[in-house]
Amino acid sequence: MIVELSKREIEIITDLLEEKLESIGILGDAGERFDHGVLKEKLKLLAEECKNERGAGRKKKTDPSEVHRLKQAGATQEEVARKLDISISTVRRNWK
Repeated sequence: MIVELSKREIEIITDLLEEKLESIGILGDAGERFDHGVLKEKLKLLAEECKNERGAGRKKKTDPSEVHRLKQAGATQEEVARKLDISISTVRRNWK
């Protein structure tokens, strides 16, 4: 998936990444040197930490009554998917 980002969004992401790298000890003094093994290990730890923040496994199941409520209100399947942040196939499965 390719996502178009504005210059400001890129700056925000870069700042957040720098803060995160500093917090786990990768960035520090500009003159500080480290070998690639240490960097690789710390980036692996950062990736694991981010994975845990996101949570593992599938999202919680969708309540079919929410799909039916929006259907009764006149929403299309695409609108229901967007409003509930679920896939269109999940909406179709619960549309009946």
